[in-house]
Amino acid sequence: MELSRIRRAAIVEAQGSGMLQDDIARYLGITPGRVSQMKKTGAGERKAPAEPTGGPAVPPDR
Repeated sequence: MELSRIRRAAIVEAQGSGMLQDDIARYLGITPGRVSQMKKTGAGERKAPAEPTGGPAVPPDR
C-alpha cells in the first residue's frame, strides 16, 4: 500500500533528524511498539510474494 510506504518514510525521516521512537509515538498518540510495527510494515511490503509450498495445486493426469 502506498500509505504504508509514506508512513514508513516519514518515520525514517523523523528518526534521521534525531527524533526518538518514543517522541514520534507521543507526537502521534500511539505506542512506540506501534511505531516500530508501522516502520516494519512499510518495509515488508517491498518483499516479493512467497512461493507456494507443498505439491501442485492440481493433481497430475494419470
